[in-house]
Amino acid sequence: MMGSTPRLLWAHALLLVSGTCGLGYQMLWTRWFGLGLGQELPALLAVVAAFFGGCALGAGMLDGPIRRSPRPALWYAGLEVLIGVWAWLSIWLIPATQHVALDVMGLEPSGGRQAVVAFGLPFLVLLPATAAMGASFPAMECFVRGHVTAGRVVGSLYAASTLGAVVGTLAGVFVLVPGLGFTGAVSVLGWLNLACAAGLLVLARTARNPARAGEGAADPRPGGGLAPPGTGSGRRDARTTGSGEVALAPGPCAVTMDRSRRHEEADTRAPASSRRRLRGDGSWEGKLLALLLATGLLGIGFEVVGVRLLKGVLENTVFTFASVLAVYLVGTALGAGWAGRVARFQPLEEKLAWLLGGLGVACAVGGWAMVMAPEVYRGLRGAVGDSLGGVMAAEGLVAASVFFLPTLLMGATFATLAEAVRDRRGSVGRALAWNTVGGMLAPLLLGALLFPWLGGKWTVVVLVTGYALLWPGRRTWRLAVARGGALVLALALPDLDRTGLLPGERLRTARAGIADSVAVVETAEGHRTLRVNNRFTMGGTASAPAEGRQAHLPLLLHPAPRRVLFLGSGTGITAAAATAHPGVFVDSVELAPEVVQVMGEFAPENFAPPGRLRQHVADARRFVRVTTNRYDVIVADLFHPARDGAGALYTREHYEAIARRLAGGGLFCQWIPLYQVDLETLGWMAASVAAAFPHVHAILLRPTVDTPVLGLLGAFEPHPMTLDALDRRLEEPGLREALQPLGLTDAFQILQGYLGPGTALLEGAAPDTDDRQRVNWRASRWGGAGPRWPYDTLFAVLGRSATTLDRLLPDVDEATERRFHAVVRARNRYLEGLRLEAEGDLAEARRAWLESAAASDDFTYGYAHLLTLAVQLSRDQPAEARRLFDGLIQARPERPVARELRDRLVPLR
Repeated sequence: MMGSTPRLLWAHALLLVSGTCGLGYQMLWTRWFGLGLGQELPALLAVVAAFFGGCALGAGMLDGPIRRSPRPALWYAGLEVLIGVWAWLSIWLIPATQHVALDVMGLEPSGGRQAVVAFGLPFLVLLPATAAMGASFPAMECFVRGHVTAGRVVGSLYAASTLGAVVGTLAGVFVLVPGLGFTGAVSVLGWLNLACAAGLLVLARTARNPARAGEGAADPRPGGGLAPPGTGSGRRDARTTGSGEVALAPGPCAVTMDRSRRHEEADTRAPASSRRRLRGDGSWEGKLLALLLATGLLGIGFEVVGVRLLKGVLENTVFTFASVLAVYLVGTALGAGWAGRVARFQPLEEKLAWLLGGLGVACAVGGWAMVMAPEVYRGLRGAVGDSLGGVMAAEGLVAASVFFLPTLLMGATFATLAEAVRDRRGSVGRALAWNTVGGMLAPLLLGALLFPWLGGKWTVVVLVTGYALLWPGRRTWRLAVARGGALVLALALPDLDRTGLLPGERLRTARAGIADSVAVVETAEGHRTLRVNNRFTMGGTASAPAEGRQAHLPLLLHPAPRRVLFLGSGTGITAAAATAHPGVFVDSVELAPEVVQVMGEFAPENFAPPGRLRQHVADARRFVRVTTNRYDVIVADLFHPARDGAGALYTREHYEAIARRLAGGGLFCQWIPLYQVDLETLGWMAASVAAAFPHVHAILLRPTVDTPVLGLLGAFEPHPMTLDALDRRLEEPGLREALQPLGLTDAFQILQGYLGPGTALLEGAAPDTDDRQRVNWRASRWGGAGPRWPYDTLFAVLGRSATTLDRLLPDVDEATERRFHAVVRARNRYLEGLRLEAEGDLAEARRAWLESAAASDDFTYGYAHLLTLAVQLSRDQPAEARRLFDGLIQARPERPVARELRDRLVPLR
């Protein structure tokens, strides 16, 4: 027979695996439901709350049956089997639920309606599995306490389960989701649940009841362990002890309840009032459960607020959330394990008083750590570099400065409270249920309501105040000083939603919402920039020409656009630019309401005639699935592929939904930041577009190497445009005036970025899908998959492109084709010159620009670039300036500008 210590380790190992599955499911199901419910944070928080709600219901409702059962091992095994089987069923249930959610919510649901649907549907669909998860821990604790050891194990078992959650977090983002996708990951976790069930049944056959060791006969029933004498078939028997208390006889959880209670009563340092409460005062149990509810609310609330505020400091990728959550869970696990080993004989009230008082101080200190986080993170990044491991280490250390101390005390507090309730009731299920109810309420109350209303600082003050008000009954002046000090620290916090400003910048306006902090910053030159979470720049007036081109290029390649949809609004400059096309009406969709609120700061650059542009606040994926409108052109904005959640906007299913919204002869354009992806990732994106559209073309937004942007054009027709139709478009009333500042006044200026069919980018690449979103994970890997230089992917694309204009336009004659090929040669040499300049080879760069100027009269960037450089050199290096002017005169003698400037600025002496 296996000894008690190996059996105990086995039980802890099973809970570790079970915890891995539980957190893995939470992450997978939350992201999976988000594909249909929307990526708005209230919807995601509601899904998390639904998960917690099911766990709480299971822990509370099954607490009694598990406690009274003589075979808790069978309960645990059955619950694990139910979790695994229901997880497999969720592979079909969740997609079906998404369709129901779309029908119920509509285009732009109110906050209340979205929250009800986002909570209610996942709660019902996942309830069998989540309820079983909530009850599995009490079942395991009951089995261990009744058949493995009579000691206190709540803290160590909870620590094992929470460490398993750490494994689930890291395995999910590094292995399961990127390698297997959602369905594959869920399938693997389901098998692990079944393995846990089998593992405990094997353990139960070797177990014996430590409370009655040597007194009973072996119970041959599965999961029975040893049956105490007089129990018969395991029926419970109530008997009265000499003190008048009721002893519960055969239930394995009950047989050790009196021993645990006597352990507390033996503490001679506990006051008599405390001992009376521990013996049977029902109001004391109510206080314990109330504390469990409150600490669950405040603990998860601190996590929600801390994660939200760190979005403005850290990288906000899928790996960022994993780093932060792992730190939170590690601290909680260590605290739970520490609780049973420190102050073991300290009176319960005194222990709780110090833990709760310490939590207030720790949260206030965590608030100050958030204040210093930007400087700390910059210093760490400078030390560890840009590799994925270095970035995760820096993010983890910053997260530890905020979360580690509070979570250490949170874990210890839960273990202490749960053990106390266990001593009173004989099981831990009710304690877990009340604590989880608090965790369920936290995302909704603190994340969705208090934070947007009060802001970061005052939400932290509310959390610290909440801990200060949690008095378990024992009051001392030392505790009063500690709690008062915590409040003073919290009240002294500066604004935690601060916008980081560079020298010369000033803040025009800022908005702090549920999911994002949005700011409009003005530079010393007067340019306004939209900045989200201090990390992402979403455009501005300095980039207005490029933002305008994002609208004009796809619209000009459609013969007669009338209705246009933009997915992603940003500053609003791109969508407004489309209204320069006569008769065009625009719908624009933006996820973050705070972005829409600050759009007025970008006037007049984003001016649109009244009635021509309608702005929607909605999830882009949900919008294209729910709307019944048909559009001639749909343009998807520059979605940062590394940003957490952006991967869902590059999937085959999303592009197929877009294709269904296009009218006959319609055109779709996906703009892609080449400086944020490598060639393989770009291939996945192109394959996703190609899976929805039979004809795909590639076009550069503008010739640059700093922030190169590629457009993937999807169409149903092989030739979406003709050269004659393009010329007619340029003659439409008022359009040329809007295009003149952007350099788009003739066909060759519009087509100079054309790279040929998008199939050249594929080379066997498979599309991204809703089930397996590789783009988001790949783009998040700093230094591993991302390009070393921002132009690496651009030149890889140029090397693959086989540009012939007749693949885009059907009516191209031989002379036009030759002229276009000259433009392509000039464009590529110009870009090569920019690359050489960035790498420090100025002489070769100037030679490349001269060759670009000589190659084509239609592509003028090389000529203009050298002309500007010669003017700048004319004061300090007149000989070099004259040499450049002479080269330009020789390259393009028909242009008088270089000759006139040479004779005026650097005349011969």
